[in-house]
Amino acid sequence: TRSRFRLHLGTREGPVVAALLDRDALEPGGWAYAQLRSPEAFIACPGDRFVLRSYSPARTVGGGKVLDPAPQRHKGKKPGVTETLSVLDKGEPAERLGAFLSLRAGAGLTPPEAQMLLNVTLEQSRNLLQAAVRSGAALVTDRKAQRHVAASFVEELSDRAVEILDRFHAEHPLK
Repeated sequence: TRSRFRLHLGTREGPVVAALLDRDALEPGGWAYAQLRSPEAFIACPGDRFVLRSYSPARTVGGGKVLDPAPQRHKGKKPGVTETLSVLDKGEPAERLGAFLSLRAGAGLTPPEAQMLLNVTLEQSRNLLQAAVRSGAALVTDRKAQRHVAASFVEELSDRAVEILDRFHAEHPLK
């Protein structure tokens, strides 16, 4: 983990640091979920394949598949991260939508964003988002942009607001 490589993605090449998300080392022939960080911008879609090469001597050391082209930074080995990545890797579109909504938290997803992340048609992305709303897994926060967020995120915000109010009232009972 924290090893430096050259990333070859599409027609682009650039430096990256690989951070393993569920272990400290990777044995030859093994596999693991990792986050690649680069000072340079890369354009990628979920499912795009890439190759990692060492700096010196220049040799291919591995490769993989993009699961999330714009991830949040994962620090340390948080519980649940590998399970979410497994859903992004192997799940059905509806399951992957739930994972992306959870990962995007307050930013949520619009139908065109969901279309790109799920590799489905725009109509299919709209149908998947509507199904998530009907099931209670998502809420529409901006009707004009059709921005959807995970219902669990809104519940967490609500719980946090109540905790803040309770603390304020406990500290200032006369206000």
